[in-house]
Amino acid sequence: LIALSLLNLTQTPGQDFFSQLSELRFLALGGEIQNLPESFYKLEYLNEFYIMPQTALERIEESLGNLFRLEKISVRYTKINEIPRSIENLKVLEELDLEGNHISVIPD
Repeated sequence: LIALSLLNLTQTPGQDFFSQLSELRFLALGGEIQNLPESFYKLEYLNEFYIMPQTALERIEESLGNLFRLEKISVRYTKINEIPRSIENLKVLEELDLEGNHISVIPD
């Protein structure tokens, strides 16, 4: 499986939810997900990551910087108010869409 869209989640997936999806390249999430499980931050082949607007996501962990292959991130209209400093590690990141969030500081 290289692409996965879960747009109507009613709760945050369990900590090991993404463990069996190590080859995942595209991920879109939406619904009542408030945080990303630990296994998300181990998706080493992930290229594109989308959080759908109005998702309940409140935080992205510093571990985001471990996803070296990320090229596109779209996190629009969520409850996120901070971007982890580790985003600086994403050297191939081409697109970062944060529209509609109340983010006060974006790392250089």
